[in-house]
Amino acid sequence: MTRVITAELYVGYLEQLYEARYLFPNIGGLAGGGNLLWNITPLTSLKGSASQSVAETDLIGTSGSRETNFTLTAEHELLRNLLASASVGYVRDDYVGISRLDNTYGADIGVRYLMNRNIRLTSDISYSSRSSSVGANYDRVIASVGARFGF
Repeated sequence: MTRVITAELYVGYLEQLYEARYLFPNIGGLAGGGNLLWNITPLTSLKGSASQSVAETDLIGTSGSRETNFTLTAEHELLRNLLASASVGYVRDDYVGISRLDNTYGADIGVRYLMNRNIRLTSDISYSSRSSSVGANYDRVIASVGARFGF
């Protein structure tokens, strides 16, 4: 759209077919999504994304769900080699063949330290909360520290 704002959009048909259709119902339908990136300043960006996909499951009576995702992420370059990010998201899982609907909300903050071209140190903490129409609700906090090596 401009040098400051870029966008990608897509629309299509999504279909997952199973050989044992009597056990696992096929999943299909219109699907769409996209990304919107706004480079607010040379050091700060904001990215919104939406997508639809099939999420397979091991639940009895269904082969999976139509999963819809929405995410908003902000990233800021604190130093040339130190990046901070924060994101919020929403996931809706509508299961095929059973009457179950899951809504999951989440948030994440993280820091990336780029030691050099090949080594990156990371630290993240994320929170998610799922509410389900069948009562399989939970709240989850995950913290991680890691190192990535690349060639």
